[in-house]
Amino acid sequence: MAGAGLPARAAGHVGGGADSRVSRINAPGTTQDGQISEIRRGPINRAFLGTKGIDASLDYRLDTDRWGDFRWVLAWSHTLEQTTQEFKTDPILSYRDDLTNFDFRSRIRSTWTWNKGDWEAAVFMLRY
Repeated sequence: MAGAGLPARAAGHVGGGADSRVSRINAPGTTQDGQISEIRRGPINRAFLGTKGIDASLDYRLDTDRWGDFRWVLAWSHTLEQTTQEFKTDPILSYRDDLTNFDFRSRIRSTWTWNKGDWEAAVFMLRY
């Protein structure tokens, strides 16, 4: 019989992945055989985590004698694909478009600076 709606395992079953964190009762011929007796929690080391994307940047400078020096930096990043594999025996899953994935797909950063002599000013913008 299985506990918590999970299927029963054969006596002596040794599985990988999440099964190694679950202990089951080994009592053949009883109603408790195969029921969960313990679930161990803790951090895991992912087998694989991958990201593919595009990064681009622009750095423009304008030096003037009368008005000072101007600089504009624009950087853009966009995620094309995100994949993960929790355990080495698990399949690699694509999760970029998963509704539970709250990672930002794109990011734009921009900085405008001006300096003249001892004076300098900067404005920074970040958009996710």
